[in-house]
Amino acid sequence: MGIQGHSRRQPYRLVADAASVWRYVHARTVARVKPRLSRRTPDHSHECQRFLRRVVESQARFSILQVGAFDGVSNDPVHELIRTFHHVRAVLLEPQPAPCAALQRLWQDDARVVPLQAALAADCGERPLYVIADSHSHLHPFAGQVASFSRGHVETACRRYMWRPAADAVTSVPVATVDWRTLVAQHGPFDLVVIDAEGFDGEIVHLIDLSAHPPGIIIFEHCHLTRRMRRRCASRLRGAGYLVRQVNKTDTVASRVTPLGF
Repeated sequence: MGIQGHSRRQPYRLVADAASVWRYVHARTVARVKPRLSRRTPDHSHECQRFLRRVVESQARFSILQVGAFDGVSNDPVHELIRTFHHVRAVLLEPQPAPCAALQRLWQDDARVVPLQAALAADCGERPLYVIADSHSHLHPFAGQVASFSRGHVETACRRYMWRPAADAVTSVPVATVDWRTLVAQHGPFDLVVIDAEGFDGEIVHLIDLSAHPPGIIIFEHCHLTRRMRRRCASRLRGAGYLVRQVNKTDTVASRVTPLGF
């Protein structure tokens, strides 16, 4: 009877596991194949870089705020601008201790650059930042770059590379926060704001005060945003006089200083 009872339950577990495997394989397949079947997004990355260089060259002084600077090198869109043009000054926000330390080492001999260990938020204080736990970081190729105020975003990032990630694959760390008004009062105004906040970019766009000293150019990642949030961001920026264009499949640029040229 014991063997028969076991045999009745075993197929159920196998079916459940098979269903889970199928859902995982299906999701991964769709994620890889769907972009290839959909209309290809034009890539204006080079045109955007030329546009930024042209704007920086045309001004005697130029100020940059980077939200989510990480280590200042990895996939960094402003590193070259800071290195090339000596009239550029920059404030680089990075809430994680290790990447911010790397930022400080990178720019320690350059007084034009101010690395700040903080995240842009609605007010000054502290809030939890969700990251991939150290115990699971070896399972993700870019674990250090996945940090967000959105736990769901980090969980999604885990599922891309981990088979059924455990509940403790995502953890939180307390980070300091600073609001827009404080940043502008202490370091602004800013001519260019570049945002890479891992799914929180839409909220950051809405935290920027576009009525007093609005940035001339705003660049943010739209790839992690819902369609509704993308529309909200575009509507807010256009309503404030910005020309909004998709740069590539990940980034959007908004300019109110000069035509983009693409």
